[in-house]
Amino acid sequence: MANNKAPEAQAEPTIEELKAQLVAKEQEAEGAKTAQDAAEKAAKAAEDALAAEKSKAKDAPETTKPKKAKPKMVKVKLFKDNNKYKDDVFVSVNGKRWQIRRGVEVEVPDFVKEVLDHSAEQDMNTANMIAMLEADAKENGIT
Repeated sequence: MANNKAPEAQAEPTIEELKAQLVAKEQEAEGAKTAQDAAEKAAKAAEDALAAEKSKAKDAPETTKPKKAKPKMVKVKLFKDNNKYKDDVFVSVNGKRWQIRRGVEVEVPDFVKEVLDHSAEQDMNTANMIAMLEADAKENGIT
């Protein structure tokens, strides 16, 4: 026995189904277009920001080394005698050098005077320490 049944024909979609499919496709396309629009807006914003930065850099003055302020000059006069304190004093600060004559008033930058003051203070501290140690040595019978 042969089966003489006709193959089942695929049912054609109804108008409502076709409309629903069309609406779904339109929504997909609209979502893709919205995403594309957002990407284009972001790219445009990035280009604008870059152009603004370039404009700022172009308008900004070229970077140059700041001018060094001249140091305040002060007068100093170093003690002079004919024994220990007769020679000139040499001072060096950051690679710059000064030779200062004793017994003569000279103008030097304030930081050079500061070095001289610290040196004199340290000489005084050293002399005090030596005197103290000598006194201690005499007290203990060490000569």
